[in-house]
Amino acid sequence: MSSDSEKGRFSLLGLSEPELSAFIIHKASQANVEVSVIEDVYPCSPMQENIQMSKSRSHDAQYRMVAINHITLPRAGDSIDIHRLRHAWQQVADRHSILRTIFAESFDHGRFCDQIVLEHPDINFHEVSDVNQTPDGISFRQDSPAYLLTIMPLELDERGVVCRIEIDHTIIDGWSYGIMLRDWARAYAGKLREEGPAPQYSDYIAFLQTENHEAHLQYWLNALTGVQPCLVPGTMGLHVKRTQSSRSVPVLNIRSPILQAFCRKLKVTVFNVVQAAWTMVLRKYTGMDDVCFGYVAACRDLPIGNAEEIVGPLINMLVCRTRLDSLQSTSELVQAMQRQMIENGRHQTTSLGAIHHALKMRGLRLFNTAVNFRSFRRDKFQEHGIAIEVFEDRRNMEVSKISLA
Repeated sequence: MSSDSEKGRFSLLGLSEPELSAFIIHKASQANVEVSVIEDVYPCSPMQENIQMSKSRSHDAQYRMVAINHITLPRAGDSIDIHRLRHAWQQVADRHSILRTIFAESFDHGRFCDQIVLEHPDINFHEVSDVNQTPDGISFRQDSPAYLLTIMPLELDERGVVCRIEIDHTIIDGWSYGIMLRDWARAYAGKLREEGPAPQYSDYIAFLQTENHEAHLQYWLNALTGVQPCLVPGTMGLHVKRTQSSRSVPVLNIRSPILQAFCRKLKVTVFNVVQAAWTMVLRKYTGMDDVCFGYVAACRDLPIGNAEEIVGPLINMLVCRTRLDSLQSTSELVQAMQRQMIENGRHQTTSLGAIHHALKMRGLRLFNTAVNFRSFRRDKFQEHGIAIEVFEDRRNMEVSKISLA
């Protein structure tokens, strides 16, 4: 464990050579793997730690996305080669180390768990007669990455297969999923090896270690000075059983010409309008003029080389706080949403847990609602004659549960 290359691989741990040797041996024992198969070990991101802690508190908690994908070859008479499809997935996992990552409890003070990158872990790739018979929430093995690919050939008159992917949010977010499918199609077509090296999730962890966390946290303390918990149902006298859930609501005509013209006039986005609408809903249901809620930042605009190509969970939950008594009109409210989003974006790596701790919330939640927004469309990736289309997607259902738990 003393070569320069090995020190470079494990550099994010900040350990001396003797400490590193003992650390790797301990991690191998924790994960039930051989030392020789460990490619790298580094700390988790705040989001990953949040998910892992939530799962440790409740064994019933499932922080996963499930998507059903239709994989076809456009040319008549062609059929998908399952063996080639499996080999293509292996290339994707080789390219993106997060897909070869497992987790183990950390013995470092201040960290809950560490992530361990394996060189060539077993792929959870199975063939079945009906993907719908595969239950959600299966138990993943500790010594292999937390995902399962289930393949079902279509009827003979159709060219392709159905692939069900269940994958833990500790290793992926919605943005990453598109990269993963695109690269899978390229690998099947024999084109992925022509690509240059991909940025790794460890690049994001390295960036987080360089951040001025105290300065970012101070921004949030200033922005949230005097804030009170904004909890639905609030003061309306409603008594409901405390449950955790999320809803996806399709909004018709969200991109209508009238709304688009309104956004262009004010130089705001449709999401700013959605945020403003939710702010008014919260005032109605809480009776408060000073309200707050969460929203998800993709964090793909961070100053990391090719951040938009990293596979792994870069998302973070940010806080939108609005004092409605200081705003005179709907237009002012929407513009305030935009200004706040821009400023929050400069401090988007601060974890919600750190904000809670600094605010001395003492077990209270700052808010219990979060709003996310994305255009409803079917993701389709066509590369060099192979097409992968997502036609059932449950990735959105987990976002607020991850950060509000």
